[in-house]
Amino acid sequence: MAEIKGGITVSGGSVDSMPVILDGRTSLYTEAIERGLIEPDTTYEQFLERLAVKPGELSKVVKAAVAENLEKTVNTAVATAIGNLGLGQTYQTAPNPADLSDEALNEIHQILGVNP
Repeated sequence: MAEIKGGITVSGGSVDSMPVILDGRTSLYTEAIERGLIEPDTTYEQFLERLAVKPGELSKVVKAAVAENLEKTVNTAVATAIGNLGLGQTYQTAPNPADLSDEALNEIHQILGVNP
């Protein structure tokens, strides 16, 4: 086993450990072992593999995050709109027919499968 500058250890053709330093802390690999997050016999390659995000997993995580953020945003907007209405107040509404051209109306009928 040979140690290269910076705490990287190599034996044969394989990297045994490589410190990843964040915010002045020790190697994440070493820290994970010290905290009992991974078994002491876990190799550095196994540790990196656990940290790796596979393309399918990334897609799922992104979709979940977007859905969660969208739901929060919609809920906040609805709550704000309800709050702005002022409970107990009545509002006059007047029906306003949509200003659609015959072409647009025919396209809507076509999409809905309605024959006028």
